[in-house]
Amino acid sequence: MCFDVYVVDEDDNPIEGKRVRVTFTSLLRGWLEEFTDDEGHAEFDYENVEPGEAWITVSDESHGPYYIEDGSGFTIQI
Repeated sequence: MCFDVYVVDEDDNPIEGKRVRVTFTSLLRGWLEEFTDDEGHAEFDYENVEPGEAWITVSDESHGPYYIEDGSGFTIQI
């Protein structure tokens, strides 16, 4: 499954180097973690990950829940 989290500041400028953690609401599903690139994107590309509800955490601030599925894209403003 592939999906993207785009992290921007209050002026919608991309933020590089932020840790983005996706934590699935089902306790058995666990979490995924990536860092934003120089364009503010954290790209997740994992095999054997099923779609589902999850919280997205950036800089220790949780957002969501969101429904994560293949091809999803989310913008988080911090």
